[in-house]
Amino acid sequence: MLARRLAYEDENGFDVKIESATSQTIGAAIADVLGQLGALSAAEIADRIKAAGRDISNRAVSFSLQALKKRGLVKSADGS
Repeated sequence: MLARRLAYEDENGFDVKIESATSQTIGAAIADVLGQLGALSAAEIADRIKAAGRDISNRAVSFSLQALKKRGLVKSADGS
């Protein structure tokens, strides 16, 4: 996951460093889950992405999987 870093000096002269996660595309989030866990259903992928703290619907995952499949980046469990 990409991260954004922010560093500055506060009003008391202390160095403050903040690191926050930046938004990841749905396709990248799906690729991360599939890369870690292998073949899963759209609902299982959505559950894993939600567990990581991102609000996503099963429908959004299904549509993204269809788009990735059309581009030849993922395959169905039956190999198509």
